[in-house]
Amino acid sequence: MESWPGAANNGGAHSTVPTVVILDTHAAIRRLIGRMVQRIGLEPLEAADAADALNLLRRTDLVVVAAVVHLHRSSSEVATVQAMRASNSALRIVLISDFMHKLSGSSRYDRHLRELPKPFTLAQLQKALEPPF
Repeated sequence: MESWPGAANNGGAHSTVPTVVILDTHAAIRRLIGRMVQRIGLEPLEAADAADALNLLRRTDLVVVAAVVHLHRSSSEVATVQAMRASNSALRIVLISDFMHKLSGSSRYDRHLRELPKPFTLAQLQKALEPPF
């Protein structure tokens, strides 16, 4: 895996571990994806809802390099991804879903967006999270 931009020491109090925010309403799914993220060598942070995810993205003591968003069939998730993008235009966002056909082609318009259809393997998740996007 290549080095992560922004993972250098920021002067002491800041974390230097590249962090991935995992957004899903189901705790079991967050934990499963979190374990996969740890195996890749990144630090997972779980968010149960959009507000939690956006609060994590606003923290200045973290090096958030990506967000994994498990999409269900709600239009509010699209708004959440847009809000994440507004908070950090360079944030890598990996969308996980079993209905990816509804999002097909969205990554063509956003170079920091990856789509990962379910089911997926650890290697596929690692590839989706790898820089550069």
